[in-house]
Amino acid sequence: MPLYKTSKADLRGKYKHNLEISIIVSLIFLIAAFKFSPQKSNGETVIKPVTDIISVIDVQPTKQNQTPPKIKPVVPEISINPEIKEIEFEATDLNVNENVEKPPERTEVYKIIADENVIFKVVEQLPKPIGGIEAIQNKIHYTEIAKRVGIEGKVIILAIVGKNGDVISASITKSLFPSLDEVALNAVKSTKFIPGKQRGKPVNVQMYIPIFFKLQ
Repeated sequence: MPLYKTSKADLRGKYKHNLEISIIVSLIFLIAAFKFSPQKSNGETVIKPVTDIISVIDVQPTKQNQTPPKIKPVVPEISINPEIKEIEFEATDLNVNENVEKPPERTEVYKIIADENVIFKVVEQLPKPIGGIEAIQNKIHYTEIAKRVGIEGKVIILAIVGKNGDVISASITKSLFPSLDEVALNAVKSTKFIPGKQRGKPVNVQMYIPIFFKLQ
């Protein structure tokens, strides 16, 4: 059986009627609001007169003195001492024919060179390994542990080379690896050198010797 809406439940049919009633009620409230609103007061604005009095006083300009004051210069007094004698200058002419004594020879340098215990750090001719630096490098070999670790680099040795060409002493100044340091030290100590010279004479010389380690 089909369902039909009753006249009370049909809101769409009363929509137009309800809208008209709502508009009429709104207009009534709007008219009443304009009619019974309070009137604006038409009172006049009262301006309070200014009672403060400003007085102006004329100030006389002051006169500035443009001329600077006069300062009397002080005249120094010159004192004369009668005891001061005039300076006498000796003759400075050079006599070419005059016999001049020869300055004494400095024998200290030769005494130092002759001393066997003196060690020179700077000389005219440094010591050189017999056979060149290759003579030292040929004595270098890698230890087994250094090969496994893969150590490469440089060892610097401070050596004192005697005037006969032998290495008096040697020490490590820059280390690379303990076993390689020992190999480099022994290689330098077992090398014969051409001695260093100062003023043409063999002397003891302190020098730095670099030793290189490189894996093939």
